[in-house]
Amino acid sequence: SPTTRASSARAVLMQINPGIFKAYDVRGVYPGEIDEEVVRQIGRAFVAYLHAAQVGVSRDMRVSSPALAAAFIDGATQQGADVVDYGMMATDMLYFASVTDRLPGGAQITASHNPGEYNGVKMVREAARWGMRQTLLDDKGWDYVLSLYPDAGDLTRESLAGALIMRADGVLSRTAAGFGRLGSALSRMMNEDPHPAVRAWSSRAAWNWWVWNPPIRPRLNEAFLRSIEQPETSALVETAKRYQTEALFIANGQRANGSKEHQYPELAQLFTAITAKLDKDPSPNVRSRLSKIAANSRRLTPAAAASRASAA
Repeated sequence: SPTTRASSARAVLMQINPGIFKAYDVRGVYPGEIDEEVVRQIGRAFVAYLHAAQVGVSRDMRVSSPALAAAFIDGATQQGADVVDYGMMATDMLYFASVTDRLPGGAQITASHNPGEYNGVKMVREAARWGMRQTLLDDKGWDYVLSLYPDAGDLTRESLAGALIMRADGVLSRTAAGFGRLGSALSRMMNEDPHPAVRAWSSRAAWNWWVWNPPIRPRLNEAFLRSIEQPETSALVETAKRYQTEALFIANGQRANGSKEHQYPELAQLFTAITAKLDKDPSPNVRSRLSKIAANSRRLTPAAAASRASAA
């Protein structure tokens, strides 16, 4: 019964060695530190944490992995999720599958490089963006990803926006992304998406694409100008947008420009458009945001600005 299972789960959780929970995964000696019941409860907790209706599970070649994978699947299904059992495959294949099969999460039964007596679990949610990002960097999947965005759920849209944060020169590689449609997608994410995480991640992605790819700059100039003008209800997104706008204006603008001739002519064009807005009829949002950026620029030394640009 559910009551019996809950009581059993509490008893197991009280006995779990907290040392098996590492920075990036769960690992321990089998069966002394990690066994089927421990992994079963981890499966339940994973589904509960994600509020997931479906997850993927795979495993490595260790002798204990089939039993632990079955236990994780049992726990996940007890918590109400459907499970895609991929069987034995590599961890990065699970990351890829979690994205391509549009799963909110996945778990790989493995202890990575540890000796054979160890086993554990690697669980992914946002980390699955890595697989999506790598696929896009290989210049594959652009049609699918960009067509998926308009009708996708919140979690998928957030993952898409996060995956677009990359330092990629699409000019030399002649990317299949299409700068026009990618710029339009980023603009929509930044300024129209109802989810704050999408607006925040896409602001970061837009800055990366602006820096590395001149053909997309005019479209993203429009997106940044619109972003500066319109109100923002989320304090987190407000901070993210101001940070990326500072990176564009300061790190790529005045601090990186040693001559009177601007090395980013598209940025000079953006400054001209902003000046026109200020001269004509500036909104309170424009005045407030530009004042904060200007104040911060005076506090930044060239070295600090370069450090900020590198970190971003």
